[in-house]
Amino acid sequence: MKKALLLALLALSALSALRAQEAVINRDDDGHLVSSSHKVMDADDHLAVLITYTYDSLGVVSTRMLQSYDRQGRPERKEIYTADEYLLYTEVNRYDYHGNRIRCIQTTYDEDGRPTRNTYRYYYTRRPDGTYRLSAIRFNGQKVPFEE
Repeated sequence: MKKALLLALLALSALSALRAQEAVINRDDDGHLVSSSHKVMDADDHLAVLITYTYDSLGVVSTRMLQSYDRQGRPERKEIYTADEYLLYTEVNRYDYHGNRIRCIQTTYDEDGRPTRNTYRYYYTRRPDGTYRLSAIRFNGQKVPFEE
């Protein structure tokens, strides 16, 4: 998974110039480092990847999150790793032609690397004014009640 995202980044960098922006550092009330976020922008100054590190109480990296975005700024893929580079979680989002999220696949990995996958599907109805309204959500095939 990590290799796929890195290969995608390399391919993207070959097509357009990627550049990093200044990191955003977050500290708790006592001044201890909590997290840092690093944006990677494409040639058109769109966010391509967000890399976020979280730190333990000693200031040591505890997790690293890679979040990739499409050209419209929508999150496409998220991966979370331990400090030892073990994959903990992935999330893959897909969108329809109108920009509505239609599927989200979340996968968590146990200590032995065995995956547990959950799939969300989103359904929309078109309103008379041409906009779309979320009309149903299914979680692993089961309809989920939600408030509109």
